[in-house]
Amino acid sequence: MAHDEFSAADLLGSVVDDRFEILEKLGEGGMGAIYKARQISMDRVVALKILLHDQRGDPISVERFRHEAYLASRLRHPNAIVIHDFGQTPDGLLYIAMEFLAGETLKERLARVGPLDVPVAVKVMTQALRTIAEAHRMNLVHRDLKPDNIFLTSLEGDTDFVKVLDFGIAKLTAVRDGAEGYQGGLTAQGKIYGTPNYMSPEQIRGKPVDQQSDLYSLGVIFYEVLTGQVPFTAQTPVDVMMMHLRETPAPLTDLRADVPLELERTVLRALEKDRRVRYQSGDEFLEAIENFKFNSGFYAVLARLAAMSMKEPPEEPVIDDEDDDDDELGETLMLADGAQPAINPFAPQA
Repeated sequence: MAHDEFSAADLLGSVVDDRFEILEKLGEGGMGAIYKARQISMDRVVALKILLHDQRGDPISVERFRHEAYLASRLRHPNAIVIHDFGQTPDGLLYIAMEFLAGETLKERLARVGPLDVPVAVKVMTQALRTIAEAHRMNLVHRDLKPDNIFLTSLEGDTDFVKVLDFGIAKLTAVRDGAEGYQGGLTAQGKIYGTPNYMSPEQIRGKPVDQQSDLYSLGVIFYEVLTGQVPFTAQTPVDVMMMHLRETPAPLTDLRADVPLELERTVLRALEKDRRVRYQSGDEFLEAIENFKFNSGFYAVLARLAAMSMKEPPEEPVIDDEDDDDDELGETLMLADGAQPAINPFAPQA
């Protein structure tokens, strides 16, 4: 059977390009289907993304797919998914082979547990932001950041290790002499790619999209992981987009009392509609997060928790009814004997 006759199910058990044995279908997205496959030459399991049947004859989709693979393969960062290979079979089947990850998307995590604890949310978003900041240094814009494209896996015991996925509608924005770089007709002004809940105002208007648009999307995700909901919800995608253009997000502390005020300000700045007020770069956004960590005693809290986890539990716990408050991690933590207490970012802030 020729590849152009394959449906998604027909690929199961087949060998793509004499190189990849299809083992299992993992999912399907806007551009293609994802399979668990074995790369025969390396005898390793990979995630194989294959262009959907009804798009393979579309030159624009083909060009987007090839461009995705090329751009993603250039990005070298611990929190970016690794691209092993990409290509096209003689009869037109396009594919991209990526590292196979075990875990769950951030969307799945939020559906399972709800809003993340403040330190976990900060940890996850810091990793995602570092990846995007590195991509921006390469003049690469993601354009479709959302919880589906942030994957949580395990690495050396860390169950919240981030991998950013799918630069599928990314655009190379090498700006020289005030002119935009390669667009390839894929992202022409006036055509919108993205997910309404996470789209920046300029993206909704169909204007050129750049690094600041990614930062807006990360701000939406940050808001969601802390509160359990996106800043704007409505019955239709169009209504959501109009809210991104006109409405002001509710303060995070209105939805969750234990979000520190400095962290709230950090997130809301990313959601400014005026690009001049929004963070100008991923590095500036990261600096704001690092300032929050320092000012709130965030690192001291994590160090104390790590130290507590390494101590052997006492054989007979000592309970002091008069000093219960001192044993609560929810108020303040002492860095050392005689040191000033550090504010616990887990606790509500006045």
